[in-house]
Amino acid sequence: MGNPKLKWTLEEEEAITAAVAKFGTGQWKNILKDPEFAPRLANRSNVQLKVQDRYKIKDAALGTETPMPKEREVQPSPSQNSPSNISEKIKDASAIAAQKIAEAQNKSLMVAEAVKEAERISEMAEDADSVLLYFKEILEQCSQGKTFILP
Repeated sequence: MGNPKLKWTLEEEEAITAAVAKFGTGQWKNILKDPEFAPRLANRSNVQLKVQDRYKIKDAALGTETPMPKEREVQPSPSQNSPSNISEKIKDASAIAAQKIAEAQNKSLMVAEAVKEAERISEMAEDADSVLLYFKEILEQCSQGKTFILP
């Protein structure tokens, strides 16, 4: 049938009220670990603390008015368009632009070198075709029984 329910003592109720004031709701495990509250709430689990606190909140809502939360002082955030921010953004943009220009120049040089290499290889291929044609003529003359004298 489960564990028998223990009634909450006045000491336990005061402890949970003080603990919730210190830690806030939902921090049940922290409340149980706190040396200030642990001895008085030693026989309770974090689930029991949660349930008891719900009843306390319900009772408090029925009996008294909830205090309005304190207004926080709103500190204005620094403007996004302040001169120092604009100056910093301009410096960043110019550095990025300079980097991209340097990369483009590097790529341009690499393309120029690749074009030169392609032209060199094309010339080598033409030379190889000429040599191949020359050797074919030699082979044809030799296969017909003609003598061939190298120049």
